[in-house]
Amino acid sequence: MRLRECLERGADECPGGQSGTGAARSATGTALPIGGQEAWDVLDLSALAERVVAQLRCEYVGRAVEVHVAPGLRALGERRLVELLLRELLEHSWQQTFGAAAAGIRVDCTRIGDEQVFYVRDNSPNFDAAETGALFEGHARMSVRAGRREAHSGLLTARHVAQSHGGRLWGDGFAGVGATGYFTLPADATGLSARASPWQTSKLRT
Repeated sequence: MRLRECLERGADECPGGQSGTGAARSATGTALPIGGQEAWDVLDLSALAERVVAQLRCEYVGRAVEVHVAPGLRALGERRLVELLLRELLEHSWQQTFGAAAAGIRVDCTRIGDEQVFYVRDNSPNFDAAETGALFEGHARMSVRAGRREAHSGLLTARHVAQSHGGRLWGDGFAGVGATGYFTLPADATGLSARASPWQTSKLRT
């Protein structure tokens, strides 16, 4: 059973699933199947993102999307859930860049204060800044257009995955430039140092 299907059906059908008041919840309200921090691994987020990109290229045949994944992105977490988080963010960007003259997505990290923050940034041509907060909090549905699905539940699932690891997920962007989904995960001591802010420029760089 795919992990996303597992989350939608309920924790009792998931290997290692758990329920109870302390369990994290999926977008549909079911418990996320995650153990304690002692079960987490040091994850190569760069490799996981590349894996998801390869899957999306197979699924969205004919789409030309330039993707840059920064090397050496590392964090602690449960691999299947973190890969699901990346899948939801990357697929959202993949869909929202339909219509872009040269679709582009970047996966990287930056530092905000003392916190390492990962992000998935795209150059979606139809980004509406007014929808950002509601979209990432699951209170709004994006209109369905050619090749797009309703995005709110996937982003809400991604947010719950981040929260189940003690992190968070949010988004922002600029009209005519694109959108960024940010997330935090427990840091790996060998992770990358601070990078420039992803919105220092007004144009996507890949």
